[in-house]
Amino acid sequence: MKSTFYKKFILNLIIVLILFWSGCVTNKEIPDQLFDPSFDELYLISNITIVDGDTFHAVNEYGQEITIRILGIDTPELDPNDNNVYEYGLIKNLSCLSQFGIMAKEKLHLILSSDTCYIKFDNKSGIKDKYGRFLCYVFNETMDDVGKTLVELGLARVYMYESFEMRNEYIQLEKNAIENQTGLWICESPTS
Repeated sequence: MKSTFYKKFILNLIIVLILFWSGCVTNKEIPDQLFDPSFDELYLISNITIVDGDTFHAVNEYGQEITIRILGIDTPELDPNDNNVYEYGLIKNLSCLSQFGIMAKEKLHLILSSDTCYIKFDNKSGIKDKYGRFLCYVFNETMDDVGKTLVELGLARVYMYESFEMRNEYIQLEKNAIENQTGLWICESPTS
């Protein structure tokens, strides 16, 4: 009888080890529901993988893999066919826009290349967007507001469909970028 018990135990142990080694079971498969962030608190993130200029994947301080969309901004899509005429003011040149989408993605990668980055939630916007992505401000190791930086550089516009505390400040930075034809706002020019 003991022999049968040990055989079953060893067989089950082997199955679990095979599943673990094959990647079917990992210690990072913790559901999002367990991450219940508070507003105005900083959360450490790491292992960042950039999707585009305003979205990325990261691991939070609890070891959970999460998807983050930077609050308050929108960057052009990487493929010209995914952008829309007049989505960014008077801009009709979708190829020009997509070039700045690529630049926004590259800049985001550079800004978040440190192991020390943070996210912070805003009670005006809520925790997640309609796609289930965590919606938050993002800060690099020197505590620079990443969304603010991208708007200031003309690599993003203010996303007007969201409410958030920093909205007026972001809008002023966007106005300055438009007036100075900084970044993507050069696409509005007739020569672009």
